[in-house]
Amino acid sequence: MKLHFIWIAAFLFLFSCKKGEKIANQAPETYLFLDKIELSGSDRLNSIVQLHWNGEDKDGIVKHFEFSINGSDWQMTTQTDSTFRFNLTSGADSADIKFEVRAVDDQNLKDPTPASLIIPIKNTAPTIQFDETYYPSDTIYPVLTFLWNANDIDGNSTLDSIYLKVNNGNWINFPPNVSMITIIPNSPKNAGKQNAKVYTQYNKNPFAQILTDFDVNGSNQFYIKAKDKGGLFSDIDSSKVFFVETQKSDIVLVDGVGTNPRPITLYGPIINQLYGSYDYLDFTIASNFPKMTLTLEWWFQLHKEIFWYAPSTITQLDYIERSEAVIQNCLNIGRKFLFSIPVPKTLNPTSAIYRFSPIDSLTIQKDAFMLGTSEAFPDGINGINYPILKNTGPGLISQISPFYPKASANVLYRADLTASSGGWNDSTIIAAKLLNSQNKANLIFFVIPLDKLNGNSNLVQFFQAIKDEFNY
Repeated sequence: MKLHFIWIAAFLFLFSCKKGEKIANQAPETYLFLDKIELSGSDRLNSIVQLHWNGEDKDGIVKHFEFSINGSDWQMTTQTDSTFRFNLTSGADSADIKFEVRAVDDQNLKDPTPASLIIPIKNTAPTIQFDETYYPSDTIYPVLTFLWNANDIDGNSTLDSIYLKVNNGNWINFPPNVSMITIIPNSPKNAGKQNAKVYTQYNKNPFAQILTDFDVNGSNQFYIKAKDKGGLFSDIDSSKVFFVETQKSDIVLVDGVGTNPRPITLYGPIINQLYGSYDYLDFTIASNFPKMTLTLEWWFQLHKEIFWYAPSTITQLDYIERSEAVIQNCLNIGRKFLFSIPVPKTLNPTSAIYRFSPIDSLTIQKDAFMLGTSEAFPDGINGINYPILKNTGPGLISQISPFYPKASANVLYRADLTASSGGWNDSTIIAAKLLNSQNKANLIFFVIPLDKLNGNSNLVQFFQAIKDEFNY
């Protein structure tokens, strides 16, 4: 329906008076450019309405205006238009709003006949959609983070609650200010339908309500809807279907090396032998790196040990640096990390790797390498049976970045190094560890890929030593 503007014509009154006769101040006149809205029944405006007004004073000027809504106190304004958001009574789906406006002249005389208008409004249903930008991959481990966007044309302050369910489970509801949740099943190692805990925003304590009908080692689809204070619900939005795998182990391998032969073919059987099984994150596939590092943090927290190995590519270093807070938060609650990362000499001095690792600085001398017969020797092992490691060969290991450890770090391995310009005269440290408040190792960092140090075929013994080191 079109709304027709009715312009109020102003009449010019001609008058004469005797010389010296005092003329009384005349009240100003006020005009609403829209003085009628021909709407009824369900054909109403939403609660956001734009109005225009003006005023005229025949013997002076209009100083300002005053307006009143539904007989409320008059409010002053110097504007001649404004957009109003009219509130509906909670539970009501429509209302008739009386709007009045009056001009006030320079002698504070007010229009005795304010312009007025009845505005029929109705409640409009909210809208909500999952934010697909942050969707996890199609097949995932049992930690999921979802974000959504909820809106109401009547104003987001009119939103009352957000409802969510999975599969055929029960709806649970959140306050309207919640826009992100993380979902973790109660028993992620057990396949089948079960309840799941929900964590809102960045909260570490679970939400009071639980999701039902979550399927571990099965397919899951999520549904969401919003309700406003008027009791109207949005259309239901549904997510794509996700297959949620079970958690297999207390150790997780984080793989960033995509070149052949892939280290996982060496590490996998060893970890299986020592731990019985392992979980695996393949970060050589970009879509596998969580859109929210919060998801990664919750996934790491389900494990006791994390073995993260990666090359010194820009992408893989970025993944590690973006996970700094994740790593630190996990260390704070007792998780243990083993890193095998060939840190490049070009690493930015402000890199997060310097903050969470035992590395204080890299050597000044460059071009360190290990010959095909060179070895790495354990140092400061404190009773743990760490073996001598040897270059897997037959070629040399190049572009090594030995380092100087932080004062709080313990040296773990030194290597027999050579420089392209001759002898190596700088630090030979290639691995060190950090200790927690109980003087126990909780982070071990190698700057040489461990799969390149299996010349003595004793990486099983090495990983057993790591397991022993972390067994507390």
